[in-house]
Amino acid sequence: MDKDTALKLHREMWTWLSENPKAGKWNWPGWAFNGGNINQVVEYCFCCEISLGCDHCLVEWPGGECEFEEGGGLFDEWNLSSLGTERSQLALQISNLPENKDFKADYEKANNNTST
Repeated sequence: MDKDTALKLHREMWTWLSENPKAGKWNWPGWAFNGGNINQVVEYCFCCEISLGCDHCLVEWPGGECEFEEGGGLFDEWNLSSLGTERSQLALQISNLPENKDFKADYEKANNNTST
């Protein structure tokens, strides 16, 4: 999976989650086991699937990571939030996180791709 596809699918899934606040990531209809055409990825997360570790994520998370050992990351907030408006708003925030500007260079370096 390339980074553009991963980012597109990240946004699609999290937008869907914002519209379906009672659902979990595994409920997304895009997964092959739910009738879609996307095979399951690490942690049901397109960023985790393609990223080079939490500190080299495809998107820029507030605070630097999606979740923290002590709690408090944006993903943690969504995962632990009550159902409803708050959960929808958090999912939409996650969907719209900006692309990590350093990711392309890190990804190309790790994959020995010297194209610019």
